[in-house]
Amino acid sequence: MSIITTDFTPYPLLLKLAELDIVRNYNLAQSTRVAILILSERAKGEQSKYHLWIESLPKGTSEYPVNYTDEEWEWLKGTNFASMSKEKNDLWTFGDYKVLLAHLPGFKETGWTLDDFKWAVIMT
Repeated sequence: MSIITTDFTPYPLLLKLAELDIVRNYNLAQSTRVAILILSERAKGEQSKYHLWIESLPKGTSEYPVNYTDEEWEWLKGTNFASMSKEKNDLWTFGDYKVLLAHLPGFKETGWTLDDFKWAVIMT
């Protein structure tokens, strides 16, 4: 069973995202669509056909770069991994989240936090 879909009818936020061409107009990561899909399904709880899969996903994401502290980024200085700078990482997730809040009708009303969005992006 795949969570990837081309039928956005049951996902009003994805329909709006496509209608307004927000991903392209604001240069958002392609994973933004899948993150919204995952959050939409998670919000359905046990009613989602993906409920068991979503429940099996990691709850914590502190080990992922999107949640690294300044001290952890400091430890990475001089490594190849550090080429993905903290600023670039923060801008990517927080920037996309801010665009969705400002330009996607209905996104604010979901109550999804930046941490929810980061989690969903990581799960993509």
